[in-house]
Amino acid sequence: INSSSSMLSFKGSPYWMAPEVVMNTNGYSLPVDIWSLGCTILEMATSKPPWNQYEGVAAIFKIGNNRDMPEIPEICL
Repeated sequence: INSSSSMLSFKGSPYWMAPEVVMNTNGYSLPVDIWSLGCTILEMATSKPPWNQYEGVAAIFKIGNNRDMPEIPEICL
């Protein structure tokens, strides 16, 4: 896979999905993996996945319809 190719499928675990994957209007590329890595690091720091207050489809809706970022606790700053 090179950086100019765009993916068009919708697969993954909702808590780690980047907004581009959820919206999937123009495809997505490598930066979504960086987003997922950041979500993984956040989960390692807090013992909870980002958006954990929402379940499945609600998390997808939150990610796709808001410009909000997951809450980053003070311990990570």
